[in-house]
Amino acid sequence: MMRYIRYIFLLVLFIGIVLFLHKDDDKLNKEEEKKLHNGVEFSGEVVSIRTSNNHSFGIIFLKLKKANLSNFSKANPTEEYPYRISGVDAELYTSIPDGISPGDIVSVNSNKATVTYYYKKQKERHEGFLSIIADPYNIKFIGENKK
Repeated sequence: MMRYIRYIFLLVLFIGIVLFLHKDDDKLNKEEEKKLHNGVEFSGEVVSIRTSNNHSFGIIFLKLKKANLSNFSKANPTEEYPYRISGVDAELYTSIPDGISPGDIVSVNSNKATVTYYYKKQKERHEGFLSIIADPYNIKFIGENKK
């Protein structure tokens, strides 16, 4: 009987730890959502792509077709916004979707935290999500490869 009580206690402890960690994760997601809700919208044509060795993370370089800002660049040592705008050029820091190539169109809406990819050759549209970049390896990759 004592043996079962020990297992029940360990199970309850494990569930408590998971719930505690999940609560902190939700708090971080809400803070991230507030940062991204900044009214930035732009779309442009893919000029080139650089992919890191960290899964499919990389930079999509764009020639802007339209944007509601002429410049946007915010970063600090521990996080990076998922995009940068400089004049008619923009960079999108994200997981590189399979099949995207130069000439395709990318649209970003920060208030919705979405990115839409329009594949010209396949005449298809795919949606993805924006997020603040916090992985140190990805931040280093951005620093070494942004224009």
